[in-house]
Amino acid sequence: MATSGSSSVAVTNWDTLIFSWSRSNYSISGNYSDVYWEMKLRATKYGRISSSVPKNWSVSIAGNNYSGQNYIGISNNSVKTLASGTTRIYHNADGNKSFDYSFRQEFNITWSDSTHIGTYSGSGSDSLDTIPRYADITSFYISSAGLNSLNVTWSASANCDWLQYSINGGNWVNTGGSTFTIGNLNPNTNYSVRIQVRRADSQLWTTSGTIYGTTKDIAKITSASDINFGDSIRIKKSNPSNSLNVIRIETLNPTTTIKTISQTSDDMTFALTDEEWDILYKKLGKSNDMTIRYVVDTKGNSTYSSWVDKTLTLTGNMKTARIGIGDSIKRAKVFFGDGENVRRAVGWMKIDGEIKRVF
Repeated sequence: MATSGSSSVAVTNWDTLIFSWSRSNYSISGNYSDVYWEMKLRATKYGRISSSVPKNWSVSIAGNNYSGQNYIGISNNSVKTLASGTTRIYHNADGNKSFDYSFRQEFNITWSDSTHIGTYSGSGSDSLDTIPRYADITSFYISSAGLNSLNVTWSASANCDWLQYSINGGNWVNTGGSTFTIGNLNPNTNYSVRIQVRRADSQLWTTSGTIYGTTKDIAKITSASDINFGDSIRIKKSNPSNSLNVIRIETLNPTTTIKTISQTSDDMTFALTDEEWDILYKKLGKSNDMTIRYVVDTKGNSTYSSWVDKTLTLTGNMKTARIGIGDSIKRAKVFFGDGENVRRAVGWMKIDGEIKRVF
């Protein structure tokens, strides 16, 4: 590759026809080179070219054709320009460009010794220096998503020294790496993303099209049932982001947390302790049922909660005895001896004319 070149043809032993070119200017944005060219005649001290009659000439360079007439008379030990011009040569998409040229000069001179020179021509080919170009973004996609983030992967056709992204049409943000993370996003939200990259050698920026990505949703309870007093509890949940979860069992009005379970599986069965059932029993008051809330917390940039409300029922045969312990009233368990066995006692009483089980 070059910014100049030449080719020559001997006309006589002392006279030479020379074609030369040089790049005078180039445009990165226009992807072209301006090439100045000349066709000259050079004579040594024994040069023999002498004529006052106009002669025909032609030049072709990179497919551009030029022609005209000139005067070829020249003094010894001198150089004469026979033709010149500037040609704009557009480069290929990658910035490279090779081109051909040819030149032709008519002489048609016969000397007294009957020596005759006619028309002389020459040709050549050269490659211009590469013009730095815009990088092509060859891949650009959302490679993964999290609760509060999107991971973006990209590549380009050339080395790039600067990378920026824009989300939802906002300001450009500097980042780096072939895969980068956009953070501080909201869960279960769709975002539009663009990037722009600067090619290292040309310092030209290329802007991508728009892609879209959706962050993962928070954990949610997908299955939970109404329960009776004393039942085990089964909860199923989804956790698309695989984030840390906490399950909470609550009562309402006022909100009271009965049980907390950290880092839970997506399908779990568990039981409440006697102490936890005691808390629930006290909240029943005169009612046989109450609302309980199953809450799942997702830990991310913030704590995100979702829940379902279910009914806890104290069936008619599950009323219990009560006992005072200190200043507290707790649910009592009554037992009796049956031979060698100890069995749970059942208590009955007449309520509104009916015999009902009370513990």
